[in-house]
Amino acid sequence: MILNTRPARHHDAFARAFGGFGHDIVACPMLSIEALEVEYPAPADFDAVIFTSQIAIDTFPADPAWLNKRVLAVGNSTAIAALEAGFTDIMCTGENAADLARELRRTNFRHALFPSGRDVAADLSAVLPGRITRLVSYQAVATPYLRSSLVHRLQSGEPAYVPLFSPRSAEAFRDALQNEGITGANITVIAMSPNVAAVLPPEWGVIIAPHMTSDAMAEILAHILGLWPALAA
Repeated sequence: MILNTRPARHHDAFARAFGGFGHDIVACPMLSIEALEVEYPAPADFDAVIFTSQIAIDTFPADPAWLNKRVLAVGNSTAIAALEAGFTDIMCTGENAADLARELRRTNFRHALFPSGRDVAADLSAVLPGRITRLVSYQAVATPYLRSSLVHRLQSGEPAYVPLFSPRSAEAFRDALQNEGITGANITVIAMSPNVAAVLPPEWGVIIAPHMTSDAMAEILAHILGLWPALAA
């Protein structure tokens, strides 16, 4: 089975990436996203928006006045999500916060809005004080336990392939296994980035995707299952 640890809103995208391997996709959302009641500033005060996650885009107001702003996005998936949301001037700044911080220092913009979750790896407003305003617009709440049916399947030794997309979801999955007392499960974890792998136990032998995309993670899974390069044909 393939565990979909992503929030429910990403179910279709996950199915497109991981649905062709002949394994059950089991919904196992480790984070629930809660949009916060916040007042967004006037679009006229900003000429750029910084997105470090697709969730920030999903919870962003559907105001046409924002769509002509320049978008600085972390990772191809975030950039694509911004394009699908209607933004037109989009720059992919790399694959992590460090790449973004470097790009911010050499990118010409006057004032950028940084909508983010309550918990972030780096507060980008500290990179360029006065030029970046952070707005906490959502929070991700961890799921502390797994469904009993899934616990039974894991404890029985059924192979489980687990793509993990963020440090927060990885922490939640790790903690849920501990809360359920699951040890020695037949789990293969594919991490989207080294930051995701870093929060997991070394003994898990986590495989890190070469790029921060669902497609790269799916290709890794195809190799593991012995389906590559046949799937690419």
